[in-house]
Parts: sequence; C-alpha cells; structure tokens
Amino acid sequence: MRSKGIDIEAIGLGLGPAIATFGPFRCRFGSATTFSLRLLPIGAYVKPSGEGQREFKNLSYSDKAHILGAGVLANCGFAFLLVMLLDFTHPRLFSNAFMLKLALVSGVGTILLRFGRKFIVPLAGCALLGETVFAMITAGPKGAVMGPVALGSFVAQNALGLPQAVLIAAVISLALCLTNMLPIWPFDGGLTVRALIVKVMPRLTPAYDLLAVPGFMALIACVVLSEFSKR
Repeated sequence: MRSKGIDIEAIGLGLGPAIATFGPFRCRFGSATTFSLRLLPIGAYVKPSGEGQREFKNLSYSDKAHILGAGVLANCGFAFLLVMLLDFTHPRLFSNAFMLKLALVSGVGTILLRFGRKFIVPLAGCALLGETVFAMITAGPKGAVMGPVALGSFVAQNALGLPQAVLIAAVISLALCLTNMLPIWPFDGGLTVRALIVKVMPRLTPAYDLLAVPGFMALIACVVLSEFSKR
C-alpha cells in the first residue's frame, strides 16, 4: 500500500479481539497508524484510512491487484521458507514425496505471484473455486473442506515435535494462500476479481455484488457442516 501512496490507518498481527494496541503513530506507513496484536495468531491485516480508501479506488487494476495479492504472496512465500528451513535442518525430509510437492507448489507459486499477481490470482482463484465445488458435489463437504476445529485437532495429533510443527505451519500457510485466492468476498481473490470486473465489464459489478455475500455464506455453511460431520 505504501508503495502506491496509500495512507494506512491500522496494522494488526493475528485475527479476533485485540490483546494489545500501540499508537497511533506518525510513521512511514501513514499519518496516524495504530498497531495491534490479536487473539488468534493466524494471518494479519492492513486497513487503509478513509483518505487511503479513496486513493485506492482511483488506482489502476494493476496497482489494486498488486496490493490485494500481497497477503497471498506472503502466505505462499512463508510456506516455502518453512519448507526450505526444514530441508536445511532435516535433509532427509526431501526424500518424502509430499515434502517435495509442497516445496515445488509453494516455490513456483511464490515466483508466479511475485511477477504476475494481476493474472494469477483471478485465474487460480476461479480454478480453485471450481475444484472446491466439484469436490463438494462428488465427496460432500466432509471430504472437501476442513474447518478450524478439525484443523486444530489435526495439528494437536500430528505436531509431536519441532519438524512436524514447522511442516504443519507450512501446510496451513499454503492453505491460507489458496483459500484467500477464492473469487469470493471478502477474500483478497474476490476483491481482485471485483476490481477486474470493474475494469473490463463494469455492468456485471452489481451482479457480482449480489452473489458475493451468498457465496461466502454458502462456503461458511459447508465448513460448519463439515465440522459437525467430523464429530
């Protein structure tokens, strides 16, 4: 955002209620930026100020996609760094086919996202949505998606040591990257697709806005159904 001149109001590490807040400060990020730590140590967020939001609306699609894809790129790159760290500390792990695939997907994904976010995010997001819908039809929500409770259970059962914990963190980071690319509001992929629609087919913007919230609620309903079916 700052590279495009967007004034930032708040930066938070984690999600949920704030457990510590600092500022506001006048700094390189904005004229009055507040920093906070959140209860759930998953992800992060950046909120532009009112003036920053108006500046963002006036940006080109390329600049908007550059900003909206930053979180996706960060998740993918973080997953790749964790895999590389594991291979450096435990060289035999790369003999595992899953580890090798994880390294390839996250590494290639990081390069593609770094130089082609405005193309990769909407295309990959639509492909992922199609694959998710197909999986739900053929396997049902139980086999297609995993919610936070099931994910927490998986972590508790498998993170029995530092290598396993780092590997699971890499998998979760890559999963966040892929989920965030879905072309559904309020994911960054959804915001990117909306910006693309505004640029090339503005008449379809109201239709997208009409479908965005029901689409997100349908996904949440599938996750909840998956959680209950796994009990």
